[in-house]
Amino acid sequence: MKNRKANKKIKPQFLDIEISYLGVSLPIIFLSVFLFYGPDFLNYIDREIEEVVIIGDFNFVTPFEIEQIVTEENNLSFFGINLEELHQKVIAIGWVDKLQITKQWPTTLKIEFTEQVPQARWGTNALINQNSEIFPVTNAEDFSLLPMIFGDSNEVEQIYDTYSSLNHKAADRGFTITELSKNDRGAWSMVIDDSLQVNFGISDINNATEFFFSDVYEEIFETINSIERVDLRYNNGFSVRYKDNLNHEDLDT
Repeated sequence: MKNRKANKKIKPQFLDIEISYLGVSLPIIFLSVFLFYGPDFLNYIDREIEEVVIIGDFNFVTPFEIEQIVTEENNLSFFGINLEELHQKVIAIGWVDKLQITKQWPTTLKIEFTEQVPQARWGTNALINQNSEIFPVTNAEDFSLLPMIFGDSNEVEQIYDTYSSLNHKAADRGFTITELSKNDRGAWSMVIDDSLQVNFGISDINNATEFFFSDVYEEIFETINSIERVDLRYNNGFSVRYKDNLNHEDLDT
């Protein structure tokens, strides 16, 4: 998708100004004026929001979606708008990593929006972001170019770190890990280039992958395109299943 950066700003004015005249602070001045003029003064300073400043890099959410939420608010006056409620409505759009909404007197609302950056698919209806956190989406199928990862959500950081380490080793050999899985028994498996499945079992994943990349890969390199599955769930060797359904078994050398 095309990257767009929104920064719709005209002339922001700030409320956090310290004013002192003859030793009298701004809050005291406001209080004195309010007591003298009453509600008319409050109505005067409680202006309608006229500018909505939206700042962020947008790939999956548009600034228009955020503007629509703001314009649908019942009370758009400076003191009347409910920032907590607005915050929750913007969060509900999805894709929010960080969100800050502030008011700048007299008529400006500032929204700073940071999107999630998807790194991998988590199962069939969620993604993993740049912080190794899971976030749900309704269109996970649109991210088919991202690797697929399965496992216990409580272990997402460890599983994704393992994927990153394995994929780095795979890239050094010219291929890509397109799927990594850790099932509820703790058994690991991966898929290389959407084709070759490698089963590691419940052995130490670091030792198992080191064995695969340093020994097994060298053994199967010349015929790797004709192999369907490699099984490392053996004490002293591995088995290979070829795509023509012929089995071949090797021992450690």
